[in-house]
Amino acid sequence: MKVKVKILSGGVKEQIMDVDADETYEELLHSLHINPEIVIVFRSGVPVPLDEKLTCDDVDILRVVTGGNYGYARKSITINSHNEFNIMETATKGTVDINE
Repeated sequence: MKVKVKILSGGVKEQIMDVDADETYEELLHSLHINPEIVIVFRSGVPVPLDEKLTCDDVDILRVVTGGNYGYARKSITINSHNEFNIMETATKGTVDINE
C-alpha cells in the first residue's frame, strides 16, 4: 500500500512510502527513525493514535518541541481510539537529541 507522508519539522519533507497493510503509525515512525514521543501524527488533518493501523490517507507528522531558558520542555500527547487525548509535559536540562 502506498502512503504520502509529510514531515513538518523546521521545513517540509514529503515522500511516498510503500507500507504493509497491517502496519501501525508507530511502526511507520520507527521505519522513518522518528521518536514517537516528540511528534503528533495526523491522518487527513485529524490526530491519530499511534497503535492504529495505517490507511491510504495522507499522513502528516508534526514535530512538537518547546524550549526555555533552563532547558527543554517536552510535551507528549497520547491519543486513544476514541480521539480523547492527554497532554504531559516534562522538563529536562542539557541537550535533547531531535531526529531530523
